[in-house]
Amino acid sequence: MAKPCAADFVSSEERGICAMNERRDAFIQKGRAKGEESMEKEGQARISRGCFFCKSGKESDVIKHFFMAFPDGQAISPTRTRIRRAHDAAIEERVPLLPGYVFFQITEKESEVAEAIDANLIALLQFTRIDSVLKLLRYSDGTWRLFGTDDLFAEMLFKSGGNIELSQAYFDRGNRIRILDGFLKDYEGHITNVNRKKKTVEVTVDLQGKRVIMWLGYELVEPVPDRSERVSKEK
Repeated sequence: MAKPCAADFVSSEERGICAMNERRDAFIQKGRAKGEESMEKEGQARISRGCFFCKSGKESDVIKHFFMAFPDGQAISPTRTRIRRAHDAAIEERVPLLPGYVFFQITEKESEVAEAIDANLIALLQFTRIDSVLKLLRYSDGTWRLFGTDDLFAEMLFKSGGNIELSQAYFDRGNRIRILDGFLKDYEGHITNVNRKKKTVEVTVDLQGKRVIMWLGYELVEPVPDRSERVSKEK
């Protein structure tokens, strides 16, 4: 005869109560997990980027004041490297790429971005009271956080340290060109001037709605056929 176990002396009603308690405990545990997950999500951080427009030549002052107002943030004024020739010597120097523009980035919590009252917007607007700052750039709906290609451009600026180095490419001749390598890789522009002696071309590129003019060597660009030439070739 088999030895009875404790389960044999538990009634069906008691078993049902135990099962209900187990389901209750599982439900409570699941609710706690969801709550912790929601709290964790609300506490997640994201990097938001924006842009100030200031007086030309005062970019460094704005950056210095920004670090004081936002110690955990970053701010840069984009520059580009150009070659200045003096006595047949090529000297690299940094010059403003977009005079008057200061890009910045700050860390925010997801919950802060979703709030009806944007505390960071208020702080940024207060920052514009500095004499050198003209305004905080915003979209038509009042949003200051960059998005899409604007945010990608700002992100690339911060990754490059705010400076656009010289590209590497190849040039033969033509009115429209494409840059082959570097920060402005695959950007197209127009040649506005040519220096045959120095083997350089003056190129105008449309960069985020701003016309940027730079001198590039023959080796830095390649010709791009005009649309009429493309159509004739396709036919």
